[in-house]
Amino acid sequence: MQHGSLLNDIQEINLTYFLLAKRMIKEDRDTAWVRLKITSGMADLVAALSTPTGPIQPAVVPIDTRRN
Repeated sequence: MQHGSLLNDIQEINLTYFLLAKRMIKEDRDTAWVRLKITSGMADLVAALSTPTGPIQPAVVPIDTRRN
């Protein structure tokens, strides 16, 4: 697997987890912060974050051409 592809996969998983967490907090805030193992304040922060409205840009991986 290429490095850029791996980063894109991780980015997609992170976005999926974020959207799930945000939905859980919206539907049942008290249960969500216990199940997600976050504080009530962190639940407030996640709920306040905006969600992406367009396509996610793929991660750009700089290529280090130096040899160590």
